[in-house]
Amino acid sequence: MNPGNNGHGGQTAEAAALIDKIKNPDESVRYAAWQAAGPEGASAVAPLADLVASDDKGVAKAAKGALDNVAHYGARPGGHSDAHAVSVALLKLAQSSRPYAVRAQALHLLGFTADSRMAAEIGKLLEDESVREEARMGRERIPRKASLSVLNKFAAKAPSDFRPNVAQSLHNRALMPKTVGTEPAR
Repeated sequence: MNPGNNGHGGQTAEAAALIDKIKNPDESVRYAAWQAAGPEGASAVAPLADLVASDDKGVAKAAKGALDNVAHYGARPGGHSDAHAVSVALLKLAQSSRPYAVRAQALHLLGFTADSRMAAEIGKLLEDESVREEARMGRERIPRKASLSVLNKFAAKAPSDFRPNVAQSLHNRALMPKTVGTEPAR
C-alpha cells in the first residue's frame, strides 16, 4: 500500500475519508462532507464521479454537490494550479465510457475550471453525439482565443442539425458585458 492511499484505489487518505462520509447513511454527515469537499481537489474527482451514478439518490446528490464544490474551489481566484489539476481529472471523466450523467457533469464543470490548454481536447468531444451539447456549452464558457478558435473550426464541419447550436455559442462569445441582454439570440 502506498503512503496516503488508505487502500482506496490510489486516492489520498483525505479523499478516501470524504468518500466514506459521502456514502454515510446519515444525511447530515453526507451534507457536511459535500459542503467541505472543495479543498480535496483533483484526487477526489474520480471517486466522487463513481458515486454520482449511485442508485442511492442521497449519495448521488451529495457526490454531485461535492464534485461541484471541488471544481468551483479549484476555479477560485488564484487557484490556477488547482483548476488545471481538477480540469485534467474532469477531462478524463468526460472522455470515458462512464454514464452520461457523469460525463455531462464533467463537461459542465470544465466550463468553469478549464483553460486554453484544454481547448483542443474538449473540442474533440464536440464530435461525440452523446455529449456534444454539453461539450459546446463547456467550450462556450472557457475564455481566451483558443476556445473560440475551436468553436470556429468546428462550425465549418458541424453536422447540419448541430450548426445552429454552434452558431449560438459563437454569437454568445461575441457579446460584451454591455450588450448582454440587448441583442437578440440567434
